[in-house]
Amino acid sequence: MSGITLLVEDPKWRSHRGLQARLKNAAEAARKAARMKGDFTILLTNDKTLRGLNRDFRGKDKPTNVLSFPSEGAYRGDIAIAYGVTSKEAKAAGK
Repeated sequence: MSGITLLVEDPKWRSHRGLQARLKNAAEAARKAARMKGDFTILLTNDKTLRGLNRDFRGKDKPTNVLSFPSEGAYRGDIAIAYGVTSKEAKAAGK
């Protein structure tokens, strides 16, 4: 069985009851729909970390909501999500 590893780096992500379970369920549903096999990691972090990753890997020195780092083989890659940016976007969209 393939696994989804959820790493919570920013404690603000823990303030939303049930969010981690919903996120893992959504990721598993997306993986199933795409018929994807293999493990991947979701990093729940902050704007500062995403800004650094965005700068280092995309040459854009600003925070962003999400970055993905695909990989070949049994390990499929990483997804990093910034709390601040996604929180602001969710509020703006009424979510």
